Amino acid sequence: MQNKWKKLILPGFIIALGVFLRLYKYETWFAYGHDYDLLGWFVKDVVVNGHFRLIGQETSTPGIFIGPLFYYYQVLFYLVFSLNPIGGVFGVLLLSIFSVWSFYYVFRQMFSLRVGTVAMFFSAVSYYMVSNDREVFPTMPVILWSVWFLYTIFLLLKGKQTGYFVAGILIGLIWHMNMALIIVLPLLLLAILFSKQKVQWKNVFIGFVLATVLSLPLVLFEIRHGGVQTRAFLTSLTTNQGGVIEGTYRYEKVLISMGNNLKSMLLGPLISVNYRLVLVLLFGVWVMVFIRKNLESKLLGLLFVWFILYLLFFANYSKVMSEYYINGSLIVFLTPLFVILGKFKNRWLFLVMVTFVSLNVVSFLTQKVEPKGYVEKRDLINFIKADAQEHNYSCVAISYITNPGYERGYRYLYWYQGLKVLTPISGAPVYSIVFPLAIVDRIDTRFGSLGLIFPDYSKYDPKDVEKSCSGEDSNLTDPMHGFVQ
Repeated sequence: MQNKWKKLILPGFIIALGVFLRLYKYETWFAYGHDYDLLGWFVKDVVVNGHFRLIGQETSTPGIFIGPLFYYYQVLFYLVFSLNPIGGVFGVLLLSIFSVWSFYYVFRQMFSLRVGTVAMFFSAVSYYMVSNDREVFPTMPVILWSVWFLYTIFLLLKGKQTGYFVAGILIGLIWHMNMALIIVLPLLLLAILFSKQKVQWKNVFIGFVLATVLSLPLVLFEIRHGGVQTRAFLTSLTTNQGGVIEGTYRYEKVLISMGNNLKSMLLGPLISVNYRLVLVLLFGVWVMVFIRKNLESKLLGLLFVWFILYLLFFANYSKVMSEYYINGSLIVFLTPLFVILGKFKNRWLFLVMVTFVSLNVVSFLTQKVEPKGYVEKRDLINFIKADAQEHNYSCVAISYITNPGYERGYRYLYWYQGLKVLTPISGAPVYSIVFPLAIVDRIDTRFGSLGLIFPDYSKYDPKDVEKSCSGEDSNLTDPMHGFVQ
């Protein structure tokens, strides 16, 4: 029994370290923005309005929505925190703990306890992983999904029938995270073919049922709305979405994203390294594990196909690509690296881990976070509410002196903090929120990087204000970009 507990000490310490990094200044660094408004609007619609929703927010591709699973999951944490959006932070914290454990479990099962511990340590401390795990977004678990997809391929290659069950769950989760994950599904068929094992159709059917159950909101939505998302998805693949790049640079843009993400994963932002060097070194690790036969050739081949699928798809996809789109491919490079590190002698592995921790933890703890997030917005809105009450205003109007897009990310906080907000043309007293501060000559007060200009109190007659405030709350009735009733 004592030996069993001793074996849990190191994994327990690693998880505790990961939790510390993910909760460090969690409120101060909570970068509350428009996506959090959309999450809050979903929660409010379900909890307050009693609506059962089949979709989450609309993606940047018109007509395509994210599935609702992540949003329903977050409802639980919002309820625990009395609908305070800070509850969402603890929702993703629980997911991140599961992610750290998943790295340990999957790589231990596939290779060894030593490799599993290396992978676990990496996932707990990596600057990129910690930053990703602090984001309260539906796309946050994509890396976690890719770890389990890797394990599914491993199971199928070994002829393990449980692989069909895990595959069904992962397929059903795709719409709830990122539709781009579809592009790696051919790897499942290749793994089954390479295994040369007889397919147990009963287990395939169970996997199909699991995928169908998790995709049921999508099926119901498409039936109700005439396949609108299916059409939008096909249209997105066949029309120019403004990101067409000609020539070989379209491939280079994908490699740049991969290299930059991997550099951030391994070294953090402290050291400036060209993405080409990062990729060359990691491809060198691939060659090393191939020559030394540290990885089964079939698995290594499927990892290479995984890389090629991502490269070809995003090189030819016409949409402007954000770097997080590539997150589902990063495990392809990390797997050989973890295996090689697991072969290092103790003193060399210790040196690598100390260097890794130093670079990543120092990068994280010393990063500069502009004070324009949750705390600043909360305090600003509380100030407006108190000032309005002092002047007997039953509502206010808000104008935004800012660059396009930065006027978003306030509306759920207005509602949560009980502030009735109208448009500036309503006749209600106008408070102006300023960001960045340099675009105006003066402000009356500030909250971090957010400035506030008070109304011209003398021009507002109490009776006129009361009349203006008698109408509907525009904050609740106006449409919100990305949210569909």
